[in-house]
Amino acid sequence: MKKISIMGGCLLAALILYGLIRTAFIKPADDGASQFAQYIQQSEGILAFFEGIGYLASKPGIISLLAIAIVVLSLLFRHYLQPLMIGLAVYLGDVLNKFLKSVTARERPPEPLHLEEGFSFPSGHAMVGVIFYGLFAYMIIEKINSPALKKGIWAAVVLLMAFIGISRVITNSHYATDVIGGYFIGLVFLLGTILIYEWAKNLLAAAKKKKGGVSV
Repeated sequence: MKKISIMGGCLLAALILYGLIRTAFIKPADDGASQFAQYIQQSEGILAFFEGIGYLASKPGIISLLAIAIVVLSLLFRHYLQPLMIGLAVYLGDVLNKFLKSVTARERPPEPLHLEEGFSFPSGHAMVGVIFYGLFAYMIIEKINSPALKKGIWAAVVLLMAFIGISRVITNSHYATDVIGGYFIGLVFLLGTILIYEWAKNLLAAAKKKKGGVSV
């Protein structure tokens, strides 16, 4: 029930943000973030750091890390459910992101540091990043007993996603509101995926228990 409430809140926030991105109300926030980006771009070291962080949620980066995650989850769980779920979640999340971009058709900021394809809202790095890293962390934590380590993993994911979002603004790839929208929609998708995952896991466990097997 808590997950559904959070999903509803994030979805509402994303819809409100979508309604505001074409108004003058949101422009000062985006302009302020863009000015901050120009200031950061003056430091080659900081810019290189954030460009490297941004790669972790780029298409090549996600595909490479997804392949590693599938191997890790296969070894940890000895079952097809976890690798299948994370693979489908990332793929469908990317499809949804492209669809939403085509619907909003928001142009990207002027003078991006790198050539970018497609429209701007919501940020694919932010949205798909939340889905991939969030789901991978959720599954890994199932095999961890230490509460402190679990909190540490979630803190690392939050920090990583914050840096990835900042990187998209610093490189003029997205407006700040694109990133925030990506976070909200990615979280809705992530929580929905977790609900489906838990349902499927319980269904398989019940079926194996009925047959006298070992639960997932």
